[in-house]
Amino acid sequence: MPSPIKKSVVLFFITAINCTLIKGQNTNTGFENNKKAMKATQRKSKVRELSALVWNRRFVLEADYIVTRFGIRVPVSSFMNFIAVDFDKAYFQLRNAEVLDGPNGFGGTTLKGIVNKYVYKEKIRKKSTTIYVTLNISSAIWGSFEMNLIAYNNGKADAMLSFTNRVQTNYYGKLVSPSNSKIFKGVPAY
Repeated sequence: MPSPIKKSVVLFFITAINCTLIKGQNTNTGFENNKKAMKATQRKSKVRELSALVWNRRFVLEADYIVTRFGIRVPVSSFMNFIAVDFDKAYFQLRNAEVLDGPNGFGGTTLKGIVNKYVYKEKIRKKSTTIYVTLNISSAIWGSFEMNLIAYNNGKADAMLSFTNRVQTNYYGKLVSPSNSKIFKGVPAY
């Protein structure tokens, strides 16, 4: 038969261990809730920033890679391959790494166009927001073409350029403000 002192000591240790475990669980839950709230706040802030850029028609899509009309995915330099929209003007630049000289002066093509139509749509979900933009653009050399842009709440974006001659080029990269962009614009071929 255990003595009352042994019972008291064992009961004391069991109570102390239970209290420690309960306290530890409450602290972690509070930390996790705080962490979730911080992530949600950051996500909302990023979405507001992206929405403002696209809504105000002043943004740059710095391409990390481009998919050609043949479906070939090509990694590219983001400061040489981009799409820039400045309210009623749009600039598109493609640079081929194998060519050292080209129409824009450094081995690629730079195209300037006028934005004729700009349609903005925003799809808001519980944890994500997606921005859709359709632009109709006209250029003296390339004629009319369409750009469909999809911007995601993580700052990434996809853009598809469709020309009247059925040539299509897709840009994939990050969406930034013109002031935060590190692009190099060549001489445009109007």
